[in-house]
Amino acid sequence: MPASTCRGVGRLVNLPLMADKSKNRIARAGHAIRNTQYATLLLIILLGFGLRLANAEAFSFWTDEGLTPLRSGYTVGEILSNRIVIQDGVTKDTHPPLFYLLIHFSRRLFGETDFAFRYPSLLAGILAIPLAYQLGRRLDRRNLGLLFALLTAVNPLQIWYANETRQYTLLVLLTMGATYVLWRAMQVEIEEQAQAKFSNFSSLTIPQYLVLYILLAGLALYTHYSTFFLIAGQGLFWLWLLWRKGYRKLLAGTAVAVILLAIPLIPFTVPRFFKGYEANFYYVQPQIMLQDVYRFFALGRSVDYLSPLITWLTLAGLGLALLGLYAAKPNLRRLFLLVYLLSVVFGLMAGSLVKPMYQGARHIMIGSPAFLLLMAWGVIYAARRAFPSPSPHSLTPLPPRRIVWGLIFILGLLTAVAGPIISLNNYFAREQFIKDDYRAMIRFIEANAGENDVIVYNNAILLPLHQHYQTRADIALTASPVYPYAASDVSIPQLEELAQTYDRIWFVTEPPADKRDKTGLVENWLDEHLTRVGEYTFPSATSIVRTQVYETGPQTAAALPENGRPLNITWPNLPPLTGVVLNFTQPVTQPALWFDLFWENQPIPDKNMALRFNLRGADGRAWWAQQESPLHNGWPEGEGLVRQSYRLPLPPGTPPGRYPLLAQPFTAGSDDALGDPQPLVEVELAGDFRDVPGWPTAVFQNGVVLRQIEMPDTAVRPGHNLPLTLFWQIAGDHQNLRYELEVVGPDGAVLRRQSDPPGAQWLAEWPDGLYLAERAGLYFPPETEPGTYRLRWRLLEDGETVRGRPFWRPWLSEKVTAGSVTVQPWPLETSLPDGVTLLEDARFGDAIELAGFDLARPSTDTLALTLYWRATAAPEQNYFSFVHLVNEDGEIVTPKGFVPAEGLRPTKGWRAGEVIADPYTLELPPDLPPGTYELRAGLYQPDDGVRPLVTLQGQPQPDNQLLLSKLFLP
Repeated sequence: MPASTCRGVGRLVNLPLMADKSKNRIARAGHAIRNTQYATLLLIILLGFGLRLANAEAFSFWTDEGLTPLRSGYTVGEILSNRIVIQDGVTKDTHPPLFYLLIHFSRRLFGETDFAFRYPSLLAGILAIPLAYQLGRRLDRRNLGLLFALLTAVNPLQIWYANETRQYTLLVLLTMGATYVLWRAMQVEIEEQAQAKFSNFSSLTIPQYLVLYILLAGLALYTHYSTFFLIAGQGLFWLWLLWRKGYRKLLAGTAVAVILLAIPLIPFTVPRFFKGYEANFYYVQPQIMLQDVYRFFALGRSVDYLSPLITWLTLAGLGLALLGLYAAKPNLRRLFLLVYLLSVVFGLMAGSLVKPMYQGARHIMIGSPAFLLLMAWGVIYAARRAFPSPSPHSLTPLPPRRIVWGLIFILGLLTAVAGPIISLNNYFAREQFIKDDYRAMIRFIEANAGENDVIVYNNAILLPLHQHYQTRADIALTASPVYPYAASDVSIPQLEELAQTYDRIWFVTEPPADKRDKTGLVENWLDEHLTRVGEYTFPSATSIVRTQVYETGPQTAAALPENGRPLNITWPNLPPLTGVVLNFTQPVTQPALWFDLFWENQPIPDKNMALRFNLRGADGRAWWAQQESPLHNGWPEGEGLVRQSYRLPLPPGTPPGRYPLLAQPFTAGSDDALGDPQPLVEVELAGDFRDVPGWPTAVFQNGVVLRQIEMPDTAVRPGHNLPLTLFWQIAGDHQNLRYELEVVGPDGAVLRRQSDPPGAQWLAEWPDGLYLAERAGLYFPPETEPGTYRLRWRLLEDGETVRGRPFWRPWLSEKVTAGSVTVQPWPLETSLPDGVTLLEDARFGDAIELAGFDLARPSTDTLALTLYWRATAAPEQNYFSFVHLVNEDGEIVTPKGFVPAEGLRPTKGWRAGEVIADPYTLELPPDLPPGTYELRAGLYQPDDGVRPLVTLQGQPQPDNQLLLSKLFLP
């Protein structure tokens, strides 16, 4: 046989083997691609999780969210009844019960924090991401599924509602699942029409898909009533599919099942449909609803839609969605997506012809995944037209239309990504888009209200929200008008009784949405009959979050009340202060002190006068000083004493003990004191016994916890003192507690060691539950080497070490390392500024010279001077610098001395060649006679006053000080 024939036979024999190898390579390549896609999907899910987790507790509950803790806290039977009790009224919730049943059980597992209430919404939003991938993959290919999942993960609208304890992300998840099931059922029909393309496609039959759809759609319907419109639209596809497949009986059974599923909801929906307009519902024109589709579905609620850039992005997103609709051939698939997108929109349009049914994008949010899917499809379609599979025989230049499609792809991808980036940046970083911050308002009121105060909401629907955040049960809470009555029927007697019972009324001004106080009767009565002493507004987006404080007592009195303490304090230009009345019982347990000061009515103080109050501890230090409080909020005319109320909020963790309360007048907005501080009364504080959430810093075996180490900065310069505030929590009763704090350098050596009792020096007992704030400090000597220094703690009780650990470590030790401080070197400045008067060879000891000085033109009452020292070597002594103004008789007129550089640069921290600026401002006596004066400077040791040898060009100077200048002062 010829050799060529043998080779041919060999190739024929090897053909099956070569084909098997080719199939294996293709299979391995396919597995690698799928693994890469799954890894990409996992990263997308993690991205979506991070974006939803970041703000989960950042924002307060808003009005509707406040109803979730209330309704979910009812029994299961009460939740199913849709009843909500507000004050004297019983109302019906506008939402079905499924979401509240879910929260009813989840709060038992996760607790009742904001995060715990919002976690089911967050979880539903995360689960929607892989479901989006599956839906996109089944509708087209995996790359569409991945892009659809990415757009879902970063979609601002989905993230917004994933951070609310409302039903909207659960609704999106359930309806997307039902839509996915419907499409899979439709693909069974498509499979039979194109068996070659879809072999072994589905593992379920159409009836099985129908049962799954009814389950998911039913759950969605019991989550939000708007699901009805989606079921109506998608029901046409089921009608077509079941009729085409010959499932006549199943079709009839399905209709019966849907009716049975809907019957429990009829008592809640049908009467509501024919009832009048509901609160906050207004007729919205159809074009506005359609505009909300392409605006909010793409960019959410945290952008300014009047911005030209945002307008361009929304129109570009709409163009992408239309391109995706064109790409979603055949027409059956296009119709399927349009029904998913717009069935709820058109359903609400039709329903609004009877009564308004639309209240924002959340009511049509069911269709938002369809819009994102069409946007993703538009990007994918442009990419496929721009980058088709290359032909190995094609060497022609790139056609212009492919260039155009490439530009469309790039612009489309930028649109799909840039919009969410802008919107999410606003959501995370800009206060303009913050949700209504009722949490901050409630915390402010509780931190400042007195023990006989009442909080009155104009809108009773906000009461459940307040109760969710409430921590002080001693503050009375109500609403006026009482729900469900109108203000004209009940408010005036109610307000009169409140004014007679309480010292202050904290009025929350948001009016009832149902117009029960449409004339503002409540606020008008308060303004007319009481004295408004404060108004505080908090960040908000959809309403005005504001509280107004009213004093209920009279502004004048014939004499000091019997429970008052007489005073006899006079300050210049102020009326005499005759007495004080404390509006609290002692020992004080509230976080704020309210007290009344009684003044003579003349002279009337200026409006720009203010008082500053401070509490002094048993160690004589000012423990807490209020920045400023207006001296009066209106000075009444007439005879008798003038009563003015003042508030002093206590900082968290104020130690128990007796504190003198002092007052001092100031010019408002300045540090100009109008008199000396004067004692008013002694106040006994019981201590702070609040529960503080969060992870502690360190825990000790006896129950003492170091909760937090608060520092203004974690970096410090050598020679500086770093203030610390230590927060302690005590469990169990203790005596004779002390802690030791060591500052440990990078080499393990202890830089400094200090010891104090937790909280305050005067404490001898630490009762169970006490929360303490301790003000301390760490001094870093000038010679401290730069580096990171660890803080090491040891707790002692009755002189014995109590073992402890950082919160994250399971084992105990005698010393606990927690916290660190970075010592940073001073910037090395070696040159003098321009305009300085230079000195030649002016030496102060062996290591310091005075390189120059800068003397400003004297004013009538001050003399400004800056000395410029230079270190010729590292000084070994700590000196104070001084400047003396000396008269012709050699008498010091104005002495000034301190640590150089206003106390910031002790000399032992100076480096060779470094220039130190040392500014001084000398206060000139008002009776200073005109004449010639000398300005002298020098250094001295603070302990004994010894001065280093001073020479000028080698010549010793008298008294070891240097004459800088002679000047004539008029």
